[in-house]
Amino acid sequence: MGYSNNVWILKRVLESGEDVSIDVAFKTTRIGNFTNNVCVSSNITENKTTNNNTTVLKPDLEVKTIALTPIPSLAHAFLRVGES
Repeated sequence: MGYSNNVWILKRVLESGEDVSIDVAFKTTRIGNFTNNVCVSSNITENKTTNNNTTVLKPDLEVKTIALTPIPSLAHAFLRVGES
């Protein structure tokens, strides 16, 4: 399969009854509603057009750092030194 000028081209004969899938993944930095349009054609069939509507939401998350071994306070370090 090849890609050029916003067009994917299947570079082999598609046999009768055979299916071909193209999975496309998008990354976006914007929230909102997006429509992806697809038009499929061949040298012997008419164009087939479809679309997919996608809603990109703003993530509502909080990132926390959790340490398995917490850093002791400076006062605690001095107490331990004096204990030995």
